[in-house]
Amino acid sequence: TLNTPSGPIVTPMTGATSGCQPVTARRLQWNWTPAGQELTQHCPIGATGFAKWYCVDSEGEFPQWESSGPDMSDCTTQAMKTLESEVRAEDPENVLVSKLAYLTRSKSLYGGDLEIVVNIMRTVADRIQYRLQSSSGNFHDKVNHIRQVLLNVLRSAANILEDNPDGRNRDAWRDLSLDSQMRVATSLMLALEENAFLLAGVTETPEEILETYETLSK
Repeated sequence: TLNTPSGPIVTPMTGATSGCQPVTARRLQWNWTPAGQELTQHCPIGATGFAKWYCVDSEGEFPQWESSGPDMSDCTTQAMKTLESEVRAEDPENVLVSKLAYLTRSKSLYGGDLEIVVNIMRTVADRIQYRLQSSSGNFHDKVNHIRQVLLNVLRSAANILEDNPDGRNRDAWRDLSLDSQMRVATSLMLALEENAFLLAGVTETPEEILETYETLSK
């Protein structure tokens, strides 16, 4: 598979007489591809990584593109990569998750973004836990700080799970294989739980916080 200014090109194997027909999917043009081969190309403009789609050679049938869409698990938007770098730079937790809530609401995400979203949620929880254990004096109004973090974590989760009319969030999940979907969903539930228990641990009404978490997680 080669990438040229005009797009990806796949050189057919000797003897290949059929293949998957050209199609446009996930903002990319997928050229004719021989049966039994995988087409790889750069992710759409504004995203990094590589997208791929396998052409299945079905015996007795015409070759078809595997699954309902290409594998975009390696594609991440530049905006989300920038936020990930801000996490490594240790920007304030409440600022990070506020940006996360905004991006998950306003940007069209790809499969790779979903994993970054969940990793940011869990990293923020780990950082807060570390601060709580190392020095309580390191917080200014820790209850409100953690409450704001949890609120934006829940907003972010709702944004990537919302079944909105334009189908944007559904497409991001479909960019992943079923196994990857399950792995990210499990990690998402853990992230919500970790952030909820942080607030429950510093508030005088932990039952109220946990009840809210359980309702939203359903």
